[in-house]
Amino acid sequence: MRLTKTIITSLILVMALLQGPLIYYYANGFGGFLTLYPYMLAGFLLSVYLFVKLNHKESNTLFIKIGCITGIILGIATLLSEDVIEYLDWTLRRGTRDQIVKQVKDEKRSGGHLNDGYFPPISNGGNNIVVEKLIDKTVSVTFFINPGLLDHYSAFLYTNDPEKMKSVQERITSGKHKGFAKLDTNWYRVNY
Repeated sequence: MRLTKTIITSLILVMALLQGPLIYYYANGFGGFLTLYPYMLAGFLLSVYLFVKLNHKESNTLFIKIGCITGIILGIATLLSEDVIEYLDWTLRRGTRDQIVKQVKDEKRSGGHLNDGYFPPISNGGNNIVVEKLIDKTVSVTFFINPGLLDHYSAFLYTNDPEKMKSVQERITSGKHKGFAKLDTNWYRVNY
């Protein structure tokens, strides 16, 4: 019984740690629905099973007790921490996004699917980017955070197009549109 509880505790801890990134990077659209809910149900059922088995005190170790409680807390916390993961994704992968924008400007890359094997995806929902180039050499590159299902999406947007920058800035300053923010020079977080 102790070995089984130790294995389940370890599994719950690993699942709780992976849950946040899994939701952020891979739970988009209908495919995400099919993946996420069985994953969360399995984690919930394992947690309930282990929590109930904590009543059998003779087979509990300190690892099992602390691991069960930590796994449950981490599992709940990662459901509420999408903003933290988004911030880390933006901060830690900014250089990669800058390189892709430079390649677009140098006409070495166009929009569509990035087949460079970025793991986790540099643009969620299939590693697709949208590139808009205008005659006056302005460029806009969209890296999806959540590609949405129908007409909604959120993204990291690089643009040096004055009209697009003005439009996004107006949404930011109006305060009527949630999910819009200026991240850095020419970089925005957008939510349409």
